[in-house]
Amino acid sequence: MTNEYVAASYGVILFGLLMYVVVVGLKSARMAREAELLALLVERADDGGEDPLASGVAPADAPDPASRA
Repeated sequence: MTNEYVAASYGVILFGLLMYVVVVGLKSARMAREAELLALLVERADDGGEDPLASGVAPADAPDPASRA
């Protein structure tokens, strides 16, 4: 009976660790997308000499600000 509790506790800890890794991976992917978008905006600003956001048109791959939590 004690072995069942030990196995269950290991399972819970493993599940928690797996969820942590998934959350950190998703955050890392989101940060990489945002960094890529910022680099693109800086590159456009350097090339064109004008503010890319001044026209009011966001790039097609820009994240929707309303979707942020």
